[in-house]
Amino acid sequence: MQYDGDGPAFNNIKTDQEINDFFTTYFKDILEHIPDLVEQYKTNPAPPLGTVRCSPWNAYDKSLLIGDSAHAIVPFYGQGMNASFEDVVVFDKLIDEHENWSDAFKAFSTNRKPDADAIADLALDNFVEMRDSVANPNFQLKRQIEMRLEAAFAKAEYQSKYSLVTFPQEGISYREAMLKGRAQDKAILWLLENDHIKVEDDLNDLLKSIQQKTAEVLWLRG
Repeated sequence: MQYDGDGPAFNNIKTDQEINDFFTTYFKDILEHIPDLVEQYKTNPAPPLGTVRCSPWNAYDKSLLIGDSAHAIVPFYGQGMNASFEDVVVFDKLIDEHENWSDAFKAFSTNRKPDADAIADLALDNFVEMRDSVANPNFQLKRQIEMRLEAAFAKAEYQSKYSLVTFPQEGISYREAMLKGRAQDKAILWLLENDHIKVEDDLNDLLKSIQQKTAEVLWLRG
């Protein structure tokens, strides 16, 4: 993932001095562990990150793209391999449901793409969240609320967006996790910004308020 601005970024570092200055400023703790930092940096440059979105995934009734070849994603959710394994499970079921390879290929290419696009979007969401949101006071309060709710109710009543993706209940797809998770995030932030909830509120009251507002957001987006 390239950064096109003027600020510090790996792709803007060119000289030995810039390498040393960058790590001294932002990663000072690791300097003693990499005595040949400049040489290591030049030998192992930061690779580009990208997202693959293509369609269709099947061709000529004889070939099928699956895994990263069909939907490579940036690594900020750590779901690349999981999504590929899930591809195999989904395709295996479709083989049983169709009489020939051609129909199974077409069904997989059509049915699986919404989930592949969703996890790609979620991975980018998480990058933006880690880059921009973690220092936001309301985001920090949101995380405190989510941690309280998940500790008290577990999966039965509440899961954060991250948990919906990483530790989903059986049957929840990436697309469903994205829609519900984004709605919950928006609901909690709105409730915080408008002083309708606080971190220390009764857990049952918090859960009820968040579920009601999440349902409103989902309805509006539907």
